Amino acid sequence: MGEGHSARMKIEYGVVLAGGKSKRMGRDKATVEVGGLKMLERVTGVVAELGLKVVVVGRERPVEWKGQAEFLIDDAAAGEAFGGPVVGIITALERLREGAVVLGCDMPLITAGLVGELIRAHEEGILAEGAVAGASHARRLVTMAVTVDEAGRERGEPMLAVYGVGILPVLREMVRAGRRSLQGLMGREGVVGWRVPAVREWEVLNVNDADGLRRAEELVRGRERGAFGQGGGR
Repeated sequence: MGEGHSARMKIEYGVVLAGGKSKRMGRDKATVEVGGLKMLERVTGVVAELGLKVVVVGRERPVEWKGQAEFLIDDAAAGEAFGGPVVGIITALERLREGAVVLGCDMPLITAGLVGELIRAHEEGILAEGAVAGASHARRLVTMAVTVDEAGRERGEPMLAVYGVGILPVLREMVRAGRRSLQGLMGREGVVGWRVPAVREWEVLNVNDADGLRRAEELVRGRERGAFGQGGGR
């Protein structure tokens, strides 16, 4: 499939980015346990629950790994010194040669229900655009989850998004220009926001430090008590 196309209509891969340096956490986030499971195991489990092929980017396969997953190391050619999520996404899209849903390994509370809704929104958007302009000319490149903070400001969640291969030229240019933040994608042509339901924003908690870990553990215990809906499958 050429990069000029926005995406396949059906998403078959789930990419989990797990190559961060975890400076704020002080240890490898992917191996930190939340509710008795390592964060990487939790997020890859969500991908598997959806029936998608699991791809982990940013590390070699751990010796003790028992799940079904392909492990990829970020391409040095894409900018090893630069690093960051943008290089991980470039690596995945170039290797897979098709679109994928991308998740950060530091979102241990995410459920298959929420990710499935995001994927459906992307696939249905491609179909709707194709019906108007022809499938090969659909403009949607990325469908990115959006949350709203306490001040009412919208925030894109690049680590909860579907990326089509058509976004690759934009990502490569970001690397060349030394721009790390994927937040800058919001507002670009072909990048569409998908609003996370307010009652489910707790699922998008990023665990980057000790405070985030404590909050995640509290939410896991609350979910076990039935304080929140757990979300369903795709």
